[in-house]
Amino acid sequence: MKSEYIRLSPPEKDYGKKHLLSSQLELLNLIQSFQKYRSLRNEELVLKVALKNKTEETLTWIDKLERILPKAHYKVPVGLAGEKERKKRERKLSLQEEIDKIRAKLGKLNRGM
Repeated sequence: MKSEYIRLSPPEKDYGKKHLLSSQLELLNLIQSFQKYRSLRNEELVLKVALKNKTEETLTWIDKLERILPKAHYKVPVGLAGEKERKKRERKLSLQEEIDKIRAKLGKLNRGM
């Protein structure tokens, strides 16, 4: 294999050196930011595990409190229970039913004008 050499002018050499150095600088910055990202992800994982443990601990305390505290026995008034059921049914309207309901309201408004 035969080697070939190319002569570069000084401005071309400077241009090449500048771009090579800037590329190296960008790569080093990328590596640095990736390492920082990795450490932050590890910290996030540790914090998530700690949060999960605290949540489980809190849930066990709530269970203990529910077992210790006395139970309250009361009845919901009939009028309020019926109203709650009606609201639940209204919330469960399908998308098409909601569209029809809004169109009916618009029709009433248009007729009234």
